[in-house]
Amino acid sequence: MKLKINEKMIKIKELNIEVTLPEEYTGQYNKIEIPKGFRLIKLRELLFIWETEKYRKVLFEGYLKNPDYYIFYCEQLWNDKQNERSRWLVLDWDLGLGSVWDHLDDSSSYGRVVFVREKK
Repeated sequence: MKLKINEKMIKIKELNIEVTLPEEYTGQYNKIEIPKGFRLIKLRELLFIWETEKYRKVLFEGYLKNPDYYIFYCEQLWNDKQNERSRWLVLDWDLGLGSVWDHLDDSSSYGRVVFVREKK
């Protein structure tokens, strides 16, 4: 599934990155096509955005207004790579957060992707 980069990028000056708005994605984690010059968001970056009100309001605005079960795919952690697992941040109906993993072979789901590029 080919994803297009949103024209609107959110600058996270504290992390020296720019992020795209979340894009819906259905398919296997290891089949996500990452556009040139970008990477998947890291779990800790997504948590930082969630914990910082000014960024949370922009990136998660629609999800806060309509709570549901949302999956955000993240870059694999070191141990995920060692064990061939995917990494997700889950935003639950009650706005609880959880970090979840799945085996790459079983990681066919629906979710959202956020791409990141380092600021120059």
